[in-house]
Amino acid sequence: MSRSVVTEIQINAEPSRVWKEFSNFDSFPDWSPFIREIRGSMEKGSRLEVALQPPGNKARVLNPVVLRSEPLEEFRWRGKMGPGG
Repeated sequence: MSRSVVTEIQINAEPSRVWKEFSNFDSFPDWSPFIREIRGSMEKGSRLEVALQPPGNKARVLNPVVLRSEPLEEFRWRGKMGPGG
C-alpha cells in the first residue's frame, strides 16, 4: 500500500523571497514547528537528513531522497516513516 502526504500553502510574498527562506535549511527551526533540522543538498538525487519533531513528541530522523529541485518552482522528496515505510 502506498501513501502520500501532499502539502500546499499559499504565501503572500514574491517567489524569490519564499525560495530564499525555504532553501535556507538553517532557518527551519525559526518557522517550522515540525521540521527541526535539515542537513544535506537540495540537488536532485541527494539524500537529506531531516529531524522531525511534532510538538510534544520524540524526534525522528528521516533520510529522504530529493526527487525534484527547481528553484522558485518546486522541491520534492521521498522518504519513509516507521516500519515498512
